[in-house]
Amino acid sequence: MNPRANLLSAEQVKSELENEFSTAQQIIIISAYITMPAVDWLITSISRNCQHVDVFIVARVTPVDVISGSTSLKALRACLDRGYNVYILHSLHAKIYLVDKKTMYVGSSNFTSNGLKIFGEGNLEALLQVMPNDKDMEFIDNILRVSIQIDIASLTKMEDFVASYEQKPGDEIPYKWPVYISPSTDGLWVSDFPLLRLGDYVNSNDSHNEFSRILLTQKTAEKKELLRKTRIYSWLIDTLRSEESYECYYGKLSKIIHDALQDDPAPYRKDVKQLLSNLLEFIEMVSLEEIVVDRPNHSQRLRLIENSK
Repeated sequence: MNPRANLLSAEQVKSELENEFSTAQQIIIISAYITMPAVDWLITSISRNCQHVDVFIVARVTPVDVISGSTSLKALRACLDRGYNVYILHSLHAKIYLVDKKTMYVGSSNFTSNGLKIFGEGNLEALLQVMPNDKDMEFIDNILRVSIQIDIASLTKMEDFVASYEQKPGDEIPYKWPVYISPSTDGLWVSDFPLLRLGDYVNSNDSHNEFSRILLTQKTAEKKELLRKTRIYSWLIDTLRSEESYECYYGKLSKIIHDALQDDPAPYRKDVKQLLSNLLEFIEMVSLEEIVVDRPNHSQRLRLIENSK
């Protein structure tokens, strides 16, 4: 049998991992979903090992996942309490289990009771057992690189958000955390921009959209704070700070945005320019003190005023 490609069931993988966890020095778990039974099983399996174990866990952890019960914040807290490294990546769908960079399992099993058949019948899953090569390790390292590590403080903010969240009829559960909880995850996406212009019709049923809420809000001060809580605002501030004299012209900024967007397929440059124009309309509408939009030499320019806030 090919030693790099053994197809295993969830029950077999669970058994293999239990043995490997008991002597492991490094464990990397990448899974869209994570729940408490799986974490309890992990902790119990690792406790057989008297040596220190470096554990890295990457999960999707969107508000939708948490509120629906697919992912447990309690499980993430248990991981952090044990000193494990916990990361979030909102675009994650992969399921990968890597032990000591020697054995890797790749397939359909989430890090949950059903995914690994920890209790009960569980799901019908299949995973490949492989010996990772250099390309595989580069792939894993890249996932860790683009993920955002969280700590107890940010996890507590997530817990508070979920505890206070009330879904109104017609509202969609937000896919991303407010910027004060998770200011920059997974790079830049088209969905981070306002997809509507100031003249577009908006009603109360659109209040789940962060830019719709800005238009629906009456007070200027509240509009400013809502805009400052968007992910694209944080990205824009960081981008302007990286530019000479804290300023950037429209043409250069549209190219930076085009290169930074993670969407596949990538949008056309003309569509990127429309997204940027929409954003600038919102910035000019609320009159942010820290970002000035002017037009020297007939080209829009954004300038960051660092001491204005």
